[in-house]
Amino acid sequence: MLRIAAVDDEAQDRDLIERMTARFFSEHSFEAECTTYDSGVAFLDHFRGDVDLVLLDVRMPALDGFETARRLRDQDEQVALVFITSMAQYAIRGYEVHALDFIVKPVNYEEFSIKMERVLRYLRRHPVETIPVTTREGLRMLSVRDITFIEVFNHDLVFHTVDGPVQTHGQLSD
Repeated sequence: MLRIAAVDDEAQDRDLIERMTARFFSEHSFEAECTTYDSGVAFLDHFRGDVDLVLLDVRMPALDGFETARRLRDQDEQVALVFITSMAQYAIRGYEVHALDFIVKPVNYEEFSIKMERVLRYLRRHPVETIPVTTREGLRMLSVRDITFIEVFNHDLVFHTVDGPVQTHGQLSD
């Protein structure tokens, strides 16, 4: 099952994305679940690395889509990310956080469908096995392919990854 998070401060836009998501995956006989959030803060508060795709509005109060995406990438570098924006000129900034694509508002089903087909192709070609690691900074999802080796010191684990070491408390058997 594909797990999707739709993050938008406008209720009507969240509802539209949720309906389009249900329609698209039903038409493609693909099981998917879409959870909506009304802010980047609410999404990040609930994020536990259990999402495959994030549909993220750019313009939101308090925490905009780009800052939400930066914080998301601190926790999970692999999750597919698609920005939704009313201003196409923001699309280029999506590369800073490795966004897969962007959708311009107002969203129409034809464009949405094309983008979701691209997302499905990407996810099929790039399956990612991750493991959750709780650090002092919070939960991080580590891609198994990025781990080079693991060291154990008493009850501390150090995951050596291509991006540097990540330390946690626990046992290797866990």
